[in-house]
Amino acid sequence: MIELKDLSIDPKISNLGETIIVQATAVNIGDEPDSKLVKCEYHKEEVDKMFAKFSGEVSKQEESGEVVTITISLPDGDTETIKVNTGLDKTYLSKQAYFPGNYQAQASIEEDGLYKAAKSDIIPFTIGKLSRTITLVITFEEDE
Repeated sequence: MIELKDLSIDPKISNLGETIIVQATAVNIGDEPDSKLVKCEYHKEEVDKMFAKFSGEVSKQEESGEVVTITISLPDGDTETIKVNTGLDKTYLSKQAYFPGNYQAQASIEEDGLYKAAKSDIIPFTIGKLSRTITLVITFEEDE
């Protein structure tokens, strides 16, 4: 049995496949304490974004291919605009990757030859924090 004491961990965990070195004191039960090096690896399995899919339908359109503008309010207060065309069935679809946070989205379509401009309701959505894994490898070597 091994007990680890006096752990000090570098809090910088940011790069893909980064290895973190943890200095610890390992105490073997019944033996004198020895200073050992513990290697801890952290791996991000994917880019830290999740895709949000935006879709909807225009009730009426003069012709297919009309431009729908999706305006997204970002967590930092900025806005982002996505432009997508309607299909023959009056629907539209787009997807975009986002970091975890709270957002709001609204779709709009400009006035055309037959129909007035229209806006959807503002819809809030949240991208939650993503899962991650961490591994720990402990290796002991005898001093020479």
